[in-house]
Amino acid sequence: MCSHPNQRQVCSRNDRGGFTLVEMLVAVALVMLMMTMFATILQMATGSATKQRIIAESDQRSRQLTTVLRADFAKRSFRNTFPFLPNENPTQTKVPFAARTGYIYISCNNVPSVQDDIIQFTVDARQVQSNPDDSRFYGASKLLFDGIYGAVDGTNPSLPFSPNQPEADDGELFPNGTSSSNAAEISLFLRGGNLIRRIMLIRDPLPVAGEDLETQPMSSIGNPFFQTNVAGGSFFLGDAPTVSQDDFWRYFDFSAVPVNWFNLRNGTDLIPSGVSFVGIDALANDQNQTPDVRSLGIPRFRFGFNPLTDLSREHEGTVASAGFMGRYLQAETSYADFNWPNASSSIGNPMDVTNLVSIQSTAGLVTAFQGPIQRGGPRRVEDVLMSNVRELKIELWDSRLERWVVPGHTSFRGYTDGGGNFYSVAGDYHISRNAQFDNVIPNSITYGPLQVPGVLAGVPHVFDTWHPQITRNVNGNALNDLSETQAPYLPLRYYPPRQSDSPPGPSSPAMPAPAAEFDPYAPIDPLYLGSGPRVGTNRGYWTSGIAYYKNDVVFAVKPGFTGWDADGNVMTPFDWVNDKLAIPSQSIHVAYRCVGSINGPQPSGTPLGNSGAGVPPWQSPGLTFLDNELLWEGFQNYQPLKSVRLTISFIEPNSETPKQLTLVLPLTDEAQ
Repeated sequence: MCSHPNQRQVCSRNDRGGFTLVEMLVAVALVMLMMTMFATILQMATGSATKQRIIAESDQRSRQLTTVLRADFAKRSFRNTFPFLPNENPTQTKVPFAARTGYIYISCNNVPSVQDDIIQFTVDARQVQSNPDDSRFYGASKLLFDGIYGAVDGTNPSLPFSPNQPEADDGELFPNGTSSSNAAEISLFLRGGNLIRRIMLIRDPLPVAGEDLETQPMSSIGNPFFQTNVAGGSFFLGDAPTVSQDDFWRYFDFSAVPVNWFNLRNGTDLIPSGVSFVGIDALANDQNQTPDVRSLGIPRFRFGFNPLTDLSREHEGTVASAGFMGRYLQAETSYADFNWPNASSSIGNPMDVTNLVSIQSTAGLVTAFQGPIQRGGPRRVEDVLMSNVRELKIELWDSRLERWVVPGHTSFRGYTDGGGNFYSVAGDYHISRNAQFDNVIPNSITYGPLQVPGVLAGVPHVFDTWHPQITRNVNGNALNDLSETQAPYLPLRYYPPRQSDSPPGPSSPAMPAPAAEFDPYAPIDPLYLGSGPRVGTNRGYWTSGIAYYKNDVVFAVKPGFTGWDADGNVMTPFDWVNDKLAIPSQSIHVAYRCVGSINGPQPSGTPLGNSGAGVPPWQSPGLTFLDNELLWEGFQNYQPLKSVRLTISFIEPNSETPKQLTLVLPLTDEAQ
C-alpha cells in the first residue's frame, strides 16, 4: 500500500496481478481451436493411413490372385489350344501333338449368370516357355499298405523297401503326409462366395533304377493278401491290413479312376472294385484308347467327369434350373461317405448328374457330404483361393469377330466387302458352328454339363480341346456320328463343307454354307465393283474342270474320291473313321488359295482360269503349285483359341467396397 503521495503513480502501475475474464475466454478459445485443428489433422492422417492400408491390402489380394492365376496358365500343358480332330494322326497332323498334351475345358453354363463358369485344365511344371520356375506341385498323401510286400502284423512297409508309393514322390524317405508331382489338374470356379482352386496331382513317381514305377498301383477294397499280384503292385488303403478303408480323396490329392472303369462303362460291373492313380503318361494324347491306357484328353478320366458318359458334373441335377456346384470341394470329397472313386458313395456315382444332390445354403456344401457337424470332411477351405467373391466370368477371344464371347453365343458381326455389300458373319464360337448338333435327336447337342441321353436340357456353352480317339454313342445308332466324336468347336480360318452338304464335310449342319458366308480373311480387291462372283469365296472341296477366281479357297481332295467321301455315297453323313481313306493328310489344317494364273491378271469378277482334269500336287503351306491354268498357294487354316479373359469381382472385407480384377491370359505360344 502506498502511503506517500509520490508513491501513488508507481504503486498504481504494480497493482494488476492476473488476466481479465475476456482475456481468459480468448485464450481458452484459442487453445480449443488449436486442439480441434490438431485433432482434425490427426484424424485426417489416421484416416488417410487407414485408407492407404485398405488399398494396399486390396492390391495385395489382387496381386496374390494375379500371381497364382498367371503362374497356373503359364504352366498349362496344352500350349497350342486347337482341339483334336477325330482319328487325327500324330505323324501327319500340321498341329503337333507335343504342344497339345492334357486338356483345357471351359463351361460358361447360364450366360447371364456370373457365378456358374468353370475352367479346368492340366498343368506341367516342366513348361518353362513363359515362366522359368519349375517348382513341383504339392498335395496330401498317405502311406499305402502293399498288397504283396506289406507286413502281416499290421505295420506299414518302409519307403525304401516299397518305393512305388505316392508318399515317396516328394523325395522324402520318411512319411510326411505330403507328395509332389510335375503335373496336375486345376479347376477354377465359384461356390458360396469363395473362389475355388481345386488341384489334383497327376502322379509322377521319382525316377529309380529300372522301370518298376511306370505302372500305377491299383487298390482292392478287400484284403490284399488273398489276391494275386497285378502289374505295378496292388495296395490296400487302410489304417491296418485288416481294417479296410475306401475314403481315397480324404487322404490323397491325386487324380484317380475306378480300377474297373472299362467294365463300368460297358455295364458289366455295378460298382467300382478299387481305385487306380492316373499317371503323368496320361497327359499324352497320341495313344489309342484301351482298357489299360488312360488319356486325360478323354473326358471320362478327368476329375469331376462321369466315366460312364464323359459328361462334366457341374450342377445339383439334370435341368437347366439346377443349382451350380462346379466341382466337389475338399470338404466334400474328404467326407467319410464320399468313397468315390474307390467305391460307390452314399448316392451311388457322385459324378453322375442324374444322382441328384442339394447344396445346403448356410454351409455351402452338398448336403450328402457335409457331415453331422455341418462342416463336411476334415479338409475344409483348403481349396479356397479367395473369399468374398461375387463374380467369376470367363470369356473366349473370338478371332473371327475380334471380341470376347462365350462359346455358343448367338451374336454376329457385320462386314462390308469391296463392293459395298453387307454380310452378317457368325463367329468361331457361334452356336451354329457347334459340331455337337445331333442329327438323330433333332435340335439337341450331345456334349455339355447338363446333357443326358434323350433329354435336351438347354444349349451348352462349352469349349473342349478333346481327344482324337473318343468313342461315344449317345443316340444308340452304333455309328461314329460327328455329334458324338468331334470337339464342340474347331476354330478355323475357312470352314470345310457341312455334314449336310453333298458331298458332306466335317462342319456342323447348322453352320452357314461356306460359299454363302462372307470371308473376313480374303484380301479386298480395290477394283472390285460388286458385279459377278464375290472375290475370295470359300469353294469347299477342290473340283476338276471348273472356273476359279482370284483368292478363291479350296480344300484338298484325294485322287479317285468325290470330296472326302470314301464309299461313293455322297448322301451318307461324313464320318472321320469310315471316310478315313478319302481324307488327305492335310485334312482341315491346310487350305489353298488361288493366287494367279498362267493367263496373267484378269479383270475383277472374271475367272483366272479353269482347274485341271487331275488332282493337283498339293504342297505344304507357303508353297505354290500349278493346276492347269491356275496357281495355288497353301496356308495354315487352323485358328487356335488365343486367350481367355477372367473377370473377378470381390468385396474388400475391411472397407466393404467392391473391387474388380480383369485378367487376359494367353492360351497359345504361337503368333497367329
